[in-house]
Amino acid sequence: MIRSLAALCAGLFVCAGLVGAQELRIEKKQQREEKREERREARPPVVGAYESYRDGVLVLKVEGKAFEVRVGPDVKTTVWAATGEPRDNVPARDGFRDLRPGTPVRVTWGEGDRVGGVTIGTPREREK
Repeated sequence: MIRSLAALCAGLFVCAGLVGAQELRIEKKQQREEKREERREARPPVVGAYESYRDGVLVLKVEGKAFEVRVGPDVKTTVWAATGEPRDNVPARDGFRDLRPGTPVRVTWGEGDRVGGVTIGTPREREK
């Protein structure tokens, strides 16, 4: 009887500990998400005119000044065609291949100082 009572009490303590640990994980996850949101808000996207792309370095002209950012050749970009149709998930090396200087480019940020996404060109209204 005493052994079963002791086992029951030990089981309750273990369950209470597991519930407490789960709550801590949830709180930490919420804190991480809040920090990510703060970082996203802290760094606005950069919009500029395309200058060049060589060896993984994209050069944009932003408000008359050169802005350089490292964009790997496999970063996925969105390219807006002259027809008004977007092409998604185009590798950067292909998206910047035949681009003319002066084309608008928008760089959005992901975690930290990493490039989250690149949009080449601007959406155009479709003719009806």
